[in-house]
Amino acid sequence: MQTVQLEVQSLSRASSIDDILIDDGVSTPISTKGDGVQSLAALALTLEWTRSTSHPDKQLIIAVEEPESHLHPGAVHELRGVLEGIAKSQQVIVTTHSQALVNRHDFRQNLVVSEHTARPAKQLADLRTSLGVTVADSLTAAEVVVITEGTLDRGVLPAVLTQLDPEVTKWISDGRVIFEAAGGCSKVQYRVHSARSIMTNPVVVLDSDPAGNASIDKLLENGTLDQNSIVKIVRPNTKHSELEDVFSLDAYIDALQNAIGHKLTDREKRRLDRGDLAWSERLSAILRDAGFHDIHSLEVESKRAVAGAILSAVEAGRPVVREGCEDLLLRLIEVIRDNLQQR
Repeated sequence: MQTVQLEVQSLSRASSIDDILIDDGVSTPISTKGDGVQSLAALALTLEWTRSTSHPDKQLIIAVEEPESHLHPGAVHELRGVLEGIAKSQQVIVTTHSQALVNRHDFRQNLVVSEHTARPAKQLADLRTSLGVTVADSLTAAEVVVITEGTLDRGVLPAVLTQLDPEVTKWISDGRVIFEAAGGCSKVQYRVHSARSIMTNPVVVLDSDPAGNASIDKLLENGTLDQNSIVKIVRPNTKHSELEDVFSLDAYIDALQNAIGHKLTDREKRRLDRGDLAWSERLSAILRDAGFHDIHSLEVESKRAVAGAILSAVEAGRPVVREGCEDLLLRLIEVIRDNLQQR
């Protein structure tokens, strides 16, 4: 949409608007446009009117019924910003079936209408039940999506971050932040574009192995993301790093040994813990030198076992982050917080 023109008979005598012309390439009356464009135009005019100094009534109550109707998800997020802008100076009442338009900051500001009664929502579950929200819907309402390379990272990171900063728990429970696995470095850029298409800020977390470094270079070179939205997993004094590298050996060693069916010697434990190569490279070398055959399968099972051990340790309140790696994860939390504040 390029311009909006209001037609009246005379600016000095007009008591009403005769027509509204929308120029989206061709100037045509608003009556010929779709319901979505008509709704947005009406809201835009309302916003401008509330900012005007020409009307005497400064304290207004603006009621909007299902403004998300006929709009795609990206436009609904933009609409939310418009309504929040109006609400800074006027009272706004919105009826909606869209999870993107609920007030996540104060649940009691949302009234749930059911069985001829209206009551303030007490928790997020009240809103989800009322709106019929499923897990599959969460991406369209999230403000920030943290994109990881694999599913295990996606499962472990939220737990570890909430252990470091309880505020992360609220971001996740409120639906403001979600974690998504790209399914490989080659798919990260696609997931970033998908998040952007629905007005969600992407944050990328990747290993500092050759594949992860190449993916990060591509994101930066193409201008897809800047460095303030990318966190690379790095363990100090390690050439390549994976998420497993940031965890202390004691937090997962028993689960790892059960997964591979081999009790590591003290020398093997020191080798796994040394940190000259990435964690999976060290583990593969240990298994190869111990005479194992299907190393790839054991590596996959080991990663699952480590993820489960870390989740269990966090749930039990035991620390899991290796000394020297906490600052990396604290920076990831700060990156998420900064992206939330951009909304």
